[in-house]
Amino acid sequence: MQISGRPRKTRYCFAATLLKLDLTPDKRKQLMEAYLGLQAWPEVPQALQALKSAGIRLAFLSNATRRYSTRASRTPSWRDL
Repeated sequence: MQISGRPRKTRYCFAATLLKLDLTPDKRKQLMEAYLGLQAWPEVPQALQALKSAGIRLAFLSNATRRYSTRASRTPSWRDL
């Protein structure tokens, strides 16, 4: 799959190349796995719950891949929203 005319691997490496970092395949894998562990700011679940309680319909929108979006949307503190 290509987005913006760039193969996926190129997009993952763009910032590393720009910063002249040596992003080996192992380091790239480690970086992407760390991305899966990111947590929202502590106040986010409460803020989202307040919006929902006010009758505002919530939706999850992301430009990440399906794997990362699905994982992020299943964060325990967001599951019940």
